[in-house]
Amino acid sequence: YFVLRNGHRYEGIPGTTNFQVVEFAEHGIPYRLPDAEDLEREPQAKTTTDLFGSDNAEDIAELHWRFGIPLATIVLAIIAVPLSRTQPRQGRYSRLIIGLLVFIVYFNLLIAAKAWIEQGQVNASLGLWWVHGGMLTVGLLLLAAQNGWHKRIVRIRKIS
Repeated sequence: YFVLRNGHRYEGIPGTTNFQVVEFAEHGIPYRLPDAEDLEREPQAKTTTDLFGSDNAEDIAELHWRFGIPLATIVLAIIAVPLSRTQPRQGRYSRLIIGLLVFIVYFNLLIAAKAWIEQGQVNASLGLWWVHGGMLTVGLLLLAAQNGWHKRIVRIRKIS
């Protein structure tokens, strides 16, 4: 029972003769709580240990998402290093737009890949790792270009 105390109960349509106001000291309304066992929690509400043992595609996608966000922070930091370097006569914020576009593309790919895992279009074992791997490769290639590693490789080939 849901119990109300010291209140008023209004019945009918206000302004008509068929209207009643009932004052009560205590009024009980029957109420049934749903069974706790019947409720299925959303994947976002489950603990990480619950997600590990699940075969549900939504749970697997959520698990990949939880591990992927901290990894995305590291990958974006690697990409930010070469994008932050500018030439002396170049504007300070010239590469800010490029960095913002990289971030938007990266997170849109992550969100799309999570949805693909939930729908079963992408293999669950592959997960979001292909997105992180691709962006990490882009970051490492940008670092290599910034540090001139491609020129060193060409010199080594010319010498031998």
